[in-house]
Amino acid sequence: MIYSGESLSVTKSDKGVAHLIFDRKSESVNKFDRLTVAEFTAALDKLDVTTGINGLIISSAKGVFVVGADIGEFTAVLKETDDRIAAHLLPHSDNLRRLEKLGYPVVV
Repeated sequence: MIYSGESLSVTKSDKGVAHLIFDRKSESVNKFDRLTVAEFTAALDKLDVTTGINGLIISSAKGVFVVGADIGEFTAVLKETDDRIAAHLLPHSDNLRRLEKLGYPVVV
């Protein structure tokens, strides 16, 4: 096990393929709320320092991959200033950029 959290986990096979699985334990669906984004960042931190990875598969243990942002959180953020909205969205784009730069193939 490379990483395990409430919203996602990462394992690595003997052949060097890592598998990141979205599976929010306390919810019927996966969503990109603050907890999931923070765990995604932590999982990427672990992937960055784990050796012997040849590729990454990202999937969901639920019927729907990820339903999107948590509307309850997002509605509150939209009432903020433009700078606060940008600060809320930055970790999302940073994580996606990090996926692009991992140095091995990523399949979703």
